[in-house]
Amino acid sequence: MASMDVEVIFPDICGAFYKGKLIDMDSDGGKCLVSFEEDWKPNSWVELKHVRFPPSPPKKDVELNTGTKIEAFLPFQEGEPCGWWLATVTKTKGEVAGIQFQSGDKHFTDLVERQSLRAPNENPPLEAIQFYQKEFTVPDDIQDYCQEAKVHNNFRSKVGAISVTYNTDKKSLVVICDNQASLEKAELLIDMHLSDMSTQASLRSKAEKAAQRLHGASQPVLENSSGLYEDKFHIFPECIGFAMGRQGWNVNQARQIPGIISIDFDDFGSVFTVRAETKEAAMEARSLLEFTRSIMHVPRDLAGKVIGRGGNVIQQILEKSRLNNIKVIGDEEAQERRINTKGEVPFELLGRKKAIENATLMLEYHLDHLREVNNILQDREQITQQLRDSGLDDTPTYFPRPNPPRGWSGGFGRGGGGNSGGGGGRRGGRSGGRGGGRRRRPRQGRASQDERQNEEEEEEEEREEGVPPQDQSDESESSNDEKQDEEREEEEAEQQKAESHSEEEKEPTDRRRRRGGGGGGGGRRRYRGRGRGGSYRNRYTNNEEDTPIQSEDWAGPEETPPTDQATPTNST
Repeated sequence: MASMDVEVIFPDICGAFYKGKLIDMDSDGGKCLVSFEEDWKPNSWVELKHVRFPPSPPKKDVELNTGTKIEAFLPFQEGEPCGWWLATVTKTKGEVAGIQFQSGDKHFTDLVERQSLRAPNENPPLEAIQFYQKEFTVPDDIQDYCQEAKVHNNFRSKVGAISVTYNTDKKSLVVICDNQASLEKAELLIDMHLSDMSTQASLRSKAEKAAQRLHGASQPVLENSSGLYEDKFHIFPECIGFAMGRQGWNVNQARQIPGIISIDFDDFGSVFTVRAETKEAAMEARSLLEFTRSIMHVPRDLAGKVIGRGGNVIQQILEKSRLNNIKVIGDEEAQERRINTKGEVPFELLGRKKAIENATLMLEYHLDHLREVNNILQDREQITQQLRDSGLDDTPTYFPRPNPPRGWSGGFGRGGGGNSGGGGGRRGGRSGGRGGGRRRRPRQGRASQDERQNEEEEEEEEREEGVPPQDQSDESESSNDEKQDEEREEEEAEQQKAESHSEEEKEPTDRRRRRGGGGGGGGRRRYRGRGRGGSYRNRYTNNEEDTPIQSEDWAGPEETPPTDQATPTNST
């Protein structure tokens, strides 16, 4: 605080010390100017012998024993300010103590809670302390700014002064210290302090003007000449259509409010001017016509969840908050508008002030929920990892393929570089092919080497899968079927190979590199077959965090005039 807290007693009135603040001292040093809490008493010059500093905060509560001297904070009569009275404890019960205090020649008793009691203040009166005072003239342009006590906090702290206050009568800054060294520091820093306050006052004035333009913060003003309330507020150009409404419906609705005299709109400055008989009518019209916008920054990793699948979450917020529009500002647009997007995605809210407040509340609540869910998932993942490390988690991280029952045999064919996947196992059973990614056609002379490599990989996969050997009885029974299946598979393989070559010549090179093959053929007939196609994967796609955000709009419910009512006309 820029002024020092003190306690003042008025011996001619009562025996209590009242809270106040030291503002100034006279040149003789015999009196000081004190202001009181809640202005229950005007600023008064008080002799220093009746003023003292408050005690330091106690380290423990006061002990309540019968006969103990304490000070009680209570009013002398109902409706009067509270003061610190010297009293004696007469009895105690729990956190309540019975006390006796004196005012003049009369004694009084009362019951007071422990929180309103303290040990007696042993600080001496201020007349026993030597003070040093200095006044510094304040320029005219920052006199209003100097009246704020908090602007002197840093200066008072660096100087070590007891009090730094602005005297409106003398138009000067009064610095009171208890030693000469502090006063010398004040003389050294005063020019810098006044210059800093001038800069701060100028910046604050510009910020207030910008805020008034942004939010239209001016309140209805009573015109002295006609006694009418007039309110002017600015509207962003992109909000004018919402403020007017379809065919001017919002403006006409505002003109129907009782007490509204006229509503004018200045196209050049985008300013509404409302004139009304009462302040309430002008404010009601303003709440109907004042549309604005606000930017809310959402963490980039939570932006998708805030929008929801198909925009269902953001659409729900639009409907419940009655917001007109929510726009996700893309990276390019944010760069053009100089909006910071580091680790965040800006959401632009557009609508009435109350709707923006409701939408902001809903978005912040949903973000808190998503953060809490992420924390729970991270905690669960850490616990699961600790269980795995300690060997207590018997849950497999993958689901292995079950061993085939007796009478089954099959392989897992590996697809080549063509459009379709490889064929299944030769011996039927639960066999299926898997399509591989499309590759460039091998050069002439390397085809045999690639084929041998594919065969070796197929054999290695069969060994890893642990396929049991085929029974001789089953092999003899199905030899004829195997021959037919092998012939059919050879014909299909040749046909697929011819089709893949013809398509490969037509297809662009970069597209062939990315597109995966189709699923492989199933196993023999009478047995279950399964094929699995290759996946479409573009290796040039960026990671999710680096993917640029594109601008996207979500529109809220449109306000339209009722179809069963005629559109109100301009009455002015």
